[in-house]
This record gives sequence, C-alpha cells and structure tokens, in this order.
Amino acid sequence: MSIDRIARILAATGDEYRYFSAIAPTLEDLTQLETDLGRTLPVDYSAFILRWGVLILDVDEATWRRPTAYEVRPQWQMQYARFVHGMGGSASRDFRVLEARKAFVRIDPRFLPILRSPMSREVEGYDAEDRWVRWTGSGFVATPHATFVDAVVASFEELIADRERLRVEPIAPA
Repeated sequence: MSIDRIARILAATGDEYRYFSAIAPTLEDLTQLETDLGRTLPVDYSAFILRWGVLILDVDEATWRRPTAYEVRPQWQMQYARFVHGMGGSASRDFRVLEARKAFVRIDPRFLPILRSPMSREVEGYDAEDRWVRWTGSGFVATPHATFVDAVVASFEELIADRERLRVEPIAPA
C-alpha cells in the first residue's frame, strides 16, 4: 500500500525526530467525515486517516530551536516540523481537517487543506477535482507531487534534509 512509504520514512528517522499521531478513527467516523465534507476522500488519504488519524513529524527542540516572537532567520530554519491534518479521537482541533478547512471557506470552500509546516502560510491539499495543489497565500498552484503520499514523503524528506543542513548552517543564537 502506498501509505507504507510514509511508515518507512518514520521508521528511518533517528532519535532527534519525534512523531505524533491520533487515535485512529473507525470506518464509521471516516464515513461521517466524508458526509460532513460533502465528498468522498481519495483512497490513499482515507487509508492514512484510518492508520494514523493525524500525523506530526518534528525535530526535537534541543536539536532545532524554535523561533521566538519577532526573530529573523531564513524561512527554512523556521520550519522544524510537518503537520498532516486528518481526524481522530485524540487529535487536537488544530490538526483536524474539518477545522483547517474553515480557514479556506471564503477562498475556496472545496479546498481540503492537509499538509503544512509551521511558520508558513503555504498549505497543500486536494482541490474540488481531487488534484493535489498548493495554496501560496495568494492563490493555488500545481505541485510536482502526483499524490498525497508523494507530497507527504517529499515534505518529510525535505525536513530531514533541512535537519542535516542545520549541521553546516546552524541557527544563530537568539
């Protein structure tokens, strides 16, 4: 199954990384989510929800210092985590796809925001035709990713590469 690629990347991360998921919902919960959204979810995203609910991958704070208010640093150094919205009994409202969608009701009520990073206004998700797209803050653009799984794996790989980049370009003291 394609979501196994996400599991493999999580398994390959070292001790500097942490990941958090929710109590996975039931099939009935997923059906209710689809009813609430007014759409059938793509198969790979449904499989993700039934396995993890939501998913957060971040780098330990001792390794990647979090930005402070008004701190100036390169954008990539602000993005210490990746958030994959979904649903689940223990999921914070901040990571529930129904809550995330509320921010887009006036922009495009059909957009389903799923993948984001902290300190970035860019969000990736499905448009009304289930194409994977990115909201840039000023409009929607195509992404190089064909599927949800491709996008999540690429985003997690980017986080891992940026962690390695910190070894040669450390964050300046606050």
